[in-house]
Amino acid sequence: MLFWRTFPSVALIGPFIGRCVPWVGGANQTFSQVDIYKLRALKDYCNNFHHDTNLAWQTEAINSQELTGFCQRVLAFVRR
Repeated sequence: MLFWRTFPSVALIGPFIGRCVPWVGGANQTFSQVDIYKLRALKDYCNNFHHDTNLAWQTEAINSQELTGFCQRVLAFVRR
């Protein structure tokens, strides 16, 4: 999958998802609707720990099992 062409390394994932949504079902489709759902779930989890989306990010409790699960999901997604 060549999504790196539409996702520069300095970009945030939220705007990237926003760019991909209109392409679903079209000739320029980068991800399926299921992929978009998976990316949003990953983004939502990560936003708990990001200073722009959670002012209390430094005090956010980290559950190691939950973190491991999300890390596995990220790896599975990018390895396809």
